[in-house]
Amino acid sequence: MPRWTQAEEDYLRSHAGSGAAAIAEALGRTVASVKVHASRMGVSLVVRYHCPRCGRNTYRPLTKWTGWCRSCSIEESAGKAALKNRQIRREIAEEEVRIREAERRRQAIYSDTDREKKKLRKIRELRNSNETRKGKRK
Repeated sequence: MPRWTQAEEDYLRSHAGSGAAAIAEALGRTVASVKVHASRMGVSLVVRYHCPRCGRNTYRPLTKWTGWCRSCSIEESAGKAALKNRQIRREIAEEEVRIREAERRRQAIYSDTDREKKKLRKIRELRNSNETRKGKRK
């Protein structure tokens, strides 16, 4: 194998977070030679991922559904859950208003029915008392 050039070593340092396989492919070297040379240089080849949302580098793979780091994905999920929660609370409040309005209308009907029943009782009492008086006069 040819000796490592300064340009290759610079590339190795700057792209160490890409992993040994990616560097080996870019430089046209074997994965084993990249690992050995990185070890001699004291460079870690642990793959790092760059989150496009927050800009942080992480050793954990980015989440599949968002392409972001775990903390950004959790924040996004929490935001969506909070929005859904607000929508549900709004729907509940609207439904409670509809229920109260229906109960008010029902109570108005019951009250009106009760008033009409009282009127009917009074009319019947008057009629019965008038019939009783007529029966005593005869």
